[in-house]
Formats: sequence, C-alpha cells, structure tokens
Amino acid sequence: MMAVFVLASLVMSGMHYAAATPTGEGLIARNYAASVNDSVLISFPDGAYYWYYSSPADYSSALNLTAGAAAYFGLGINYSAAGFVNEIGGFWNVNSSDGPFWSLWEWNGSTSAWQLSNVGAGEINMSSTTSVAWSYSLWSTTTYLPYYPPQQTPADPNPVPSYRGSPGGSGAGTGFSNMQPAPPADTLSWKGYAGSSIDVQPVDGNGLVYLVTDGKGNTSSVMAYNSYGDRVWTTEIGSIGFEVAAPLYADGMLIVPSTDGSIYMLNATTGSVLHIIVNVSSSPEGLTGAPVLGPEGFYIINGSGGADYYAFNASLIWNASIGKGSYYSTPAYYGGELYAFSTSSGLTDLSELNGSSGAVDARIATGGVVYGSPAVSGSRLLFISSGLSSSSGYVNITVHCLVLPSLAYLWNHSAGNSTGAPSSPALAGGMVIYSSGGFISALNLSSGSMIWSNHYGSQFSSPAPFVYGSYIFSSTNSNSSSVAVYALNGTRLWEFAPSLQTDYSLSSAVFNGTSTFWGDDSGHIYSLQKAHIVRFTYTQAGGSVNLSAGIDSGLTGVSNFTWSAGGKLLYGPHPSIHFGSNGNYTVTLSVNYSNGSVAYYTAAVKVDTAAGGRAVPDYAAVAIVGVPLAIAVVAAALLTRRHRKKGR
Repeated sequence: MMAVFVLASLVMSGMHYAAATPTGEGLIARNYAASVNDSVLISFPDGAYYWYYSSPADYSSALNLTAGAAAYFGLGINYSAAGFVNEIGGFWNVNSSDGPFWSLWEWNGSTSAWQLSNVGAGEINMSSTTSVAWSYSLWSTTTYLPYYPPQQTPADPNPVPSYRGSPGGSGAGTGFSNMQPAPPADTLSWKGYAGSSIDVQPVDGNGLVYLVTDGKGNTSSVMAYNSYGDRVWTTEIGSIGFEVAAPLYADGMLIVPSTDGSIYMLNATTGSVLHIIVNVSSSPEGLTGAPVLGPEGFYIINGSGGADYYAFNASLIWNASIGKGSYYSTPAYYGGELYAFSTSSGLTDLSELNGSSGAVDARIATGGVVYGSPAVSGSRLLFISSGLSSSSGYVNITVHCLVLPSLAYLWNHSAGNSTGAPSSPALAGGMVIYSSGGFISALNLSSGSMIWSNHYGSQFSSPAPFVYGSYIFSSTNSNSSSVAVYALNGTRLWEFAPSLQTDYSLSSAVFNGTSTFWGDDSGHIYSLQKAHIVRFTYTQAGGSVNLSAGIDSGLTGVSNFTWSAGGKLLYGPHPSIHFGSNGNYTVTLSVNYSNGSVAYYTAAVKVDTAAGGRAVPDYAAVAIVGVPLAIAVVAAALLTRRHRKKGR
C-alpha cells in the first residue's frame, strides 16, 4: 500500500496547481497568521478541514507539525518514519492504482499555488512562513494527478466554494482552526453592481467571490470580484429564465448550471469557457439545483428525472433515473451516498444513490412536497416538507429527521403554515436551524424539540441560513430585505439593511472568516467586513479641515471620490471643508470604480480650532491588524420572489 503512494508522489515531482492570486492579499491580508506562523492544512473528503498554526520553534519539520495538529484536534494519525502519512482521522490510504491517498502539498508563495511535494514530510523544515497541506483524494490513472487539490489556501483559508458550504449540504462552515478569525462585522466595505438581480448564494475560492445574475429570458452573467470589490472578469452564459442555482468552485474551475439545461465550466481565474455540457436537462425549467462535489468530479440533478455524475474534464461518469423531476433542490453527498429529492404532482420522493455507480439503494416518500435541499451530518439527514394551498400558501410545514443508513424516521416537528416556502435546514451546535414565515428557529437535533424562535419580519419564501462557528447568518426575502447575524442561542447581534431599497433577495448570505457576502434583486453584491480597503487622514487648523483619501494599492479602476461631511458633498481625493464649531463630525468617503463598484469608509473627524496637524480618524485604528484579525482580515435558497419562485 505504501509503495503505491510513494511512487505516485515521486512521479508528480514538480507538478502544481495554479491558484487565482487574490489582489487583496497585500494590505488586507486574507490570512495574517500565514506571514508570521507555520501552518498545516488537513482536508477531508466530506468537506471538513483543519488549519493548525504554530511558531517555527515549536516544530522542526512538517511531519512533526502534522502530528502536533492531529493531536490538538483529536485526530488519529499513522505515518512512516520517512514521513509519508498512511491515515488521518480514520481515512486510510487504499491499496489501488487510484487510491484514494493522502497527498502532501507545499505552498509556493511565488506562484500562489499548492505544489505536490516530492519529499516526505519529515524532510520539510519549518521556517516562519512554511505552509503544507494534506488532502485525501482519488488519483487519475491517466494523468497521475489527484482529482482536486486542497480547496483552502493560505491566502483564502476558509472559502465557501459551494451551495450550503459542503458536499453534505449542512449549511455550516466545516473549517476548524486553533486560531479563530474575527467575528463578522456589519461594516459595508464595498458594494458591486452586477446589472441584474442576484438570486443565488455567492461562493468564493482563492480570494475571489463568484456570483451569477438572472437571465430573465436573455443571457446571464457570471462574475468574479476580488477582496477590494474590483470586478476581475465577466462571462456571459445562456439562460431561459431566472438563474437560481449557485455555482461550484472546484479544481480551479467554476461550474455553473443554467436554466437553458446546460452546464458551463469556466476557468476560475480568467472566466474563459473550458467546457459546455449541453442538454443535461430537457425540462422547461432547465437546471435549478447546484452542483455538488464528488470524489472524481461533481453531481447534479435535473427536472428531467435524472441524476448525473460528471468528471472535471466534462465526461459523464454515470447517469441514473430518480423517477421524477427535481426542481429547486440540490442533492447532498455524504459517506459515499448521494441523497436527492424529486417531485411530481405535489409529492416528493427521497432517493439514495450509490455515489460510485449511480445505483438506487433506497427510495422513500416524504409525504409532502420538498422545495429545499437535504442537510446531512453524522448519522442524521434533515429536510423540510410542506403542502401547497392555493389560498393560504404553504401548509403543514414539517421538519423531518432521518437516521442513516436506514433512512428510518427519528422525529418530525410541525412548523405550522406560511405564505412562503420554508428554507433548507442548517445543522450546527447540535441544532437544526431553519427559516419559515418570517421566523428563524432552532430545534434540538436529537429530539426535535424547539430551543428558540425569533420573529425576523414579514417575508416571502425564506433564504437558507448559513452557520459559521458560533454565528448564524440569515437574510430576508421581502420588499425591504436585510441580513442579520445571530448567536447560536438566538440572540440577534446585528442587522444590515442597505440604504437603497433592495426590493427582494433570494440570496443566502455567507461568511468566509473575513467577509459576509450577500446579493439582492437590485443587482448589488455587498461585502461586509471589519477591515477597510479605503480610508482617509486629515489635517485641520482653525476649523478648516483638509481631507486626504487613501486606497490600497490593489484597488484598480477608480473613477471618482465622493465625500459626505458636515451635510455637504465634496469631490476629489483631497477636498477641504470649513466647520463653524468644534466637535466630532462623521465623514464618509465613497470611492467609485469604473465597473460600478463602490468602496466605503466612515469615521469621525475631530475639529478643534485651537489645535492643528495631521490626524487619523478614530475608526482607522481597527482598519487592518490586531490579534482578533489573526486568521482573516480582509438562496442559493430558491425562494418566492413576488410569488414567482419556490423556496429551497
């Protein structure tokens, strides 16, 4: 078994995977710890991953660092004296030509890429910035490459590369670290204008955030933004209606399903089209569910009653029938099985398929209609069903908990009625978290009993909540949508409502350890974070204040500067204003880009006619660094919009 792994590693000497270099990696470090600490990443096939940071004095080699990380997180580990890992966390190397194996990677800071190591972990010495990774992956027997490298990078340690955050669709961030990122902040750092409604959950990877706009019968746009709010690229794809399925970031690609029934596979760095898989769905709705990462490629289900498994080179691995059409739902892949919903005549079935062959292992009736997606974690599968009444909306909403692998019902919870479809559930902290009828609620995962429920406000169908660590991110789909962050105990910590009327929002909000991303029907994507990509300093004497804008070096395409100060609007990078009396005045700087994005910075200016000199606004002290920012300083819930869409 070990000989196969060693041979594969040596054959791959010098090969590496290119990664999109995040423009914002300079002043706003996506991973401040990487500049002062050694680190190791351990990435598992179910989406879980672990980052461990240490000082160089703690461990002399990557092997010792890996063993220390496994001990810290309570993961079992088995390795050879030469430094080749046989097992981590119960996942063993498999004695076959294609594995899966544990592969060792080294981060190349010059190319911003993971590079397969050609030596054992015991031969990699630690410096102050060394970063290595272990990924458990199948290998291609033709290219002798792993099917995909680690999704996480030192530049972007906690990406959200897919709908619901993991193949199992748990709706929760699956990363763990011994250095926690800063709490999510409600400061609007930048706002981008996509030109058309955004109805899908944004996803991100390698320092870029990706979104898909509505086609509304025309072509849709796929866009990538960097951490400054610069639009890096735009690619048009086909569309016959509202685009409602989130893309998948994997293997250096962005995989985008469309309502025209095709799948577009784009280079995630440039946006160029690599493959188009046509006629995946012949149903009028096309593809309305997101792709899900698998061992050799990705899974997708469609309105034609099919489930498909494609390789990353766009070839079909298998196709299976799930009996009915699948709408507004994304499958879940967990423990080698694919769980998918399909619906006909108001009744939904749950199918369990073998992930390797596509064979249908089990199929059960849900007793209602499911507009959302399953969430799987451990031995539990959760979903929410409802009945549809033409007069009163959605009735008999029920949360179901099934036991795996038997698919036996453990409990059901009645959630009443709603004018809109309920969300998909999220699993975190021993709870089931969901939204329905203007409420966000948490149930006990073991018993189904209600733990807490908070009224969020009237809305149509509910975007799916997303959980990161001890924070819950929830957005509304109403005539004035907003994003709120809750603690796991149900306490609302803050709410962000854009100044512009947002109309409705079908997009779930996500957090990647640095930024909260969210889109709305006005066509805007919002980035909320504590760090600022623009700021200003000022000098003042005798009540006259000279303002001076500062922008980070990676910000490009700046078209103008707009200031709001003392009830006046000022323009240009260095305006002046006279205040009639002493005191603290709030000043806001807006930096507009030529592509329509806007970056913001608001701070207090202190005016004292007896003083003078250069000063930094009060808020700038928390702009970039600090211990809480150590790791990261920088729907797709398909729901009813004006009763035109379902929920998921």
